[in-house]
Amino acid sequence: MIIVQPRSPFERHPALPALLEGEAGGLVRLAEEATDHETLTDRAFDPAVAAWDGLAAEELQAAPEDLRAAARDVASKVAWAAVPLLTWAEHVREFNRQVDQLLEQLGQVPVDLERRLHAKYADFDEQPDMLRELLRKSERDLMIHELEEEWHRVFTVHVDEGARDVAGMLRTAQPGRISNWRGSWVRSRRVP
Repeated sequence: MIIVQPRSPFERHPALPALLEGEAGGLVRLAEEATDHETLTDRAFDPAVAAWDGLAAEELQAAPEDLRAAARDVASKVAWAAVPLLTWAEHVREFNRQVDQLLEQLGQVPVDLERRLHAKYADFDEQPDMLRELLRKSERDLMIHELEEEWHRVFTVHVDEGARDVAGMLRTAQPGRISNWRGSWVRSRRVP
């Protein structure tokens, strides 16, 4: 498996949150379809369960519950698989949103640099050219370094820790964490 991640400051994550959400939506639809089929299966078995009293009647009467339980279990697991996808999509979206903000700030460095220099050094314009250029370079490097540090912090929170969170969800695979997968949690994640 090849995992593609941003490697340098100001690089966005290449994953497409909308695609991840689309896949999650497909899983939720499959789970809903399995539940719909449960109702059809029950209806199909009803006449036989009600009328059959011959050989294997007990097994036939017990079969629908076993099938329903199996269908609910599968539907729950399929719906649960959507949750890590939605979680990862949110992490990527938020990471890229914050990277975009950092890129805007990076583009503003020349303007902000002059403001910062004049605020820091009241007599900046009276300084010799060589000193002004040295101060300008030093302050510019510091501003870019601060933005790079923020990129690394955002990367740690949303890519590193986000990936660990999602991997933990997949490792533990606890469908019970969504008591009603048709409910508000999945809907609030904008499943298409």
